[in-house]
Formats: sequence, structure tokens, C-alpha cells
Amino acid sequence: MTAIDFYTHCADRFEVASKLVAKAWAQHGSVRVLTDGSRGTAEFGRLLWCSPATGFLPHCQLAS
Repeated sequence: MTAIDFYTHCADRFEVASKLVAKAWAQHGSVRVLTDGSRGTAEFGRLLWCSPATGFLPHCQLAS
């Protein structure tokens, strides 16, 4: 069954999203994230390369 959760009033939305992506990646091995533009995509991508501190989450950007 599909579950949808909403996270509001987050101090850093990309930090919360990166933690959720890491959790989903560990459970399913595949995650898709949509961002609101190239700037957000770049910022989120940098965070995924650095988080967690002991590794990174493999990812790529699709051409728009």
C-alpha cells in the first residue's frame, strides 16, 4: 500500500529530504526526487554527495 507523508515547517528542507532519500534507498534501492529547478537540483545534489558523512548516496541528474 502506498503511504504519503507530509513534512512541513522544516528548518532545512533539503536536509530532511536527504534523510528520507537515504532511508528509502536502504529499503528499496531506488528513489526519484523532483526539485523545483536547476538551482535546487544542484544544491540537493551537493548534499547527497556529502551526506551521510561516512559515505554518499549515488545519484544522477536527468536532462531537462
